[in-house]
Amino acid sequence: MKLIHGLTLGLLMSIMTSRAESTFNIIGIALRTSNAAAFTQGNIGALWQRFFTESISSKITHKTDGALLALYYDFETDKDGLYTILLGHRVTSLDQIPDGMTGVQVPAQKTVIFTTPQGPVTAGIVQTWQEIWNLEDQQKLSRVYGFEYELYDERSYDQNNGVAEIHISVIE
Repeated sequence: MKLIHGLTLGLLMSIMTSRAESTFNIIGIALRTSNAAAFTQGNIGALWQRFFTESISSKITHKTDGALLALYYDFETDKDGLYTILLGHRVTSLDQIPDGMTGVQVPAQKTVIFTTPQGPVTAGIVQTWQEIWNLEDQQKLSRVYGFEYELYDERSYDQNNGVAEIHISVIE
C-alpha cells in the first residue's frame, strides 16, 4: 500500500492509503436505502440488529476470513441517492447462497482506504464518513460510486476501543 497523505478535519485524523483491490465474493443480507433514510429511519441500524439477532454470520459457509463487511453498491447517483447495503462475509464462491441472502461479486477496483481513529468504533465510522463526504464536497476525493465497504476485523472487536476501515472506490 502506498501512503497518499494524512488529513486532519476538526478533531478527526484519518490516514488514507491507495490500493488496487482484487475481485472478491461476498454473501449476506441486503437493504435498499439512502443516507437520509438511514439517519431518519434507522434502517441500517435495524439491518445490523437483524444480522446479529438472526446469527446471519453462522449461516454463511465458505468464508475466506472472519472479517465482517458492510458493502455499499448499486448507487442510484451519489451520496444523496439510493444505494444497496449488504452486511456479510467474503466467501470463496457464490455457489451456495442461503435463502433470504444475497451474493455479490465485487470487481477489481482502485480504492482509497480510510482508517477510523481508535476509540468507539461506531462513532469513528460516522466521523470518517463525514470526512469522506467533506473531501468529496471539496473535490479532493473523486468517488466512482462502484463498490465501497466498511471492513470490521480483529482490530474492531473491542467496540469501545477499536478501529475499522472504509474502502472507497475512486477514479484510476
